[in-house]
Amino acid sequence: MVVLEKGELKVSVKKEAIFHSDRGSQYASTQYRSLLQEYGIQQSMSAKGNCYDNAACESFFASLKTELPIATQYHTHKEVMETIEEYIGFYNTKRSHSYNGYQSPIETELKTGEVAIGFASYDLGEMNLKGKYLKVSPEGNPVGLEIVFIDDNVASATIKAVENGAELIAPPTEKPWGQTVSYVHAIEGTLIEICSPVSEA
Repeated sequence: MVVLEKGELKVSVKKEAIFHSDRGSQYASTQYRSLLQEYGIQQSMSAKGNCYDNAACESFFASLKTELPIATQYHTHKEVMETIEEYIGFYNTKRSHSYNGYQSPIETELKTGEVAIGFASYDLGEMNLKGKYLKVSPEGNPVGLEIVFIDDNVASATIKAVENGAELIAPPTEKPWGQTVSYVHAIEGTLIEICSPVSEA
């Protein structure tokens, strides 16, 4: 609600977007319902006494609280939000899910033979690459795809890539969920991510 009121929503609200919640009084209030209506968002609530309506969301929040080390190292609200946004990107594109046969959601949806194709938001791209990439637009460059190589020793693989002509974009960095990731720019222009395996959960 605060995000909508302050105009901080980072994505455009699509027509017939749905906001789902439990039956808490704050979500049933006139103020909240009016705000959703103002932005053209359709409200959806759990059926009375039916906790399973929120199962998917509750599962995600359980994973977030368990896997993301929320601790005193965060000094500002911005730092917390950036870490959570990064985790959401990881959760959707890399984290294995037992329900999906231990594949990430994006792997499950975009599996093509033995190659999994992953996509990241501009916010996640900016956080990881600090402006060293091109945004796609109808008038601009064609779509660029990231190639991912999984290696147990990310530091060594990154050094080898640079020694063979790749440009280092982001050095090996351990993410909050324990995975180590680096980015290099290949000689022919391909963006390559080198990362350690994601443990099954």
